[in-house]
Amino acid sequence: MGGSILKSSEALKRQVQRIRNNKIAAPPSNERILIFGSPLDRLKLLKDSKIWYMDGTFKMTPTLFSQVYVILAEFLGGVHPTFLVILNLKKKFGAITAKKNSFENINIFGCNFHLSQNLLKKVGKLHLLSKYNNEANFCAAIKTIIALAFIPVCDINVAVDEFADELPDELIPLFEWFEEFYIGKKNRRI
Repeated sequence: MGGSILKSSEALKRQVQRIRNNKIAAPPSNERILIFGSPLDRLKLLKDSKIWYMDGTFKMTPTLFSQVYVILAEFLGGVHPTFLVILNLKKKFGAITAKKNSFENINIFGCNFHLSQNLLKKVGKLHLLSKYNNEANFCAAIKTIIALAFIPVCDINVAVDEFADELPDELIPLFEWFEEFYIGKKNRRI
């Protein structure tokens, strides 16, 4: 009697497993989106926040995925992570277009990826790409220019003036371009 119970128990487990595989399995596709976060409190945080920060990267992704995307919310004097999204999409995820189509009266101020991409294009046009790729201090100076995007608006003029004084002469044309197109030039150097 014990043997037949064991056999029927094993058969039942296999049958349950087959049913689960058929009903729960995602449809065959290489396009996946995984969202991590505690849905109830994180959705409330997003709802109560007037300012969200979102950014994605293609460089640091887990195996089998192509992009990591993070969503943060400004609330109670701080910026808090709400969701981490891992994507594996064959086509490029048009985040800015998706946001514009999903939210009315949204203000989008750009993204660090495109800012960095534009700055590196300018580095190439100024024939500084080889030095950027081969000299760590030079590369760090250029990345510091990109980091100016994270300075609060109320502190940007002081930060720009202090940074400009420390910049190697070779990077002045790059910095002036960045200041003109991304910060806004002020008659601060007379």
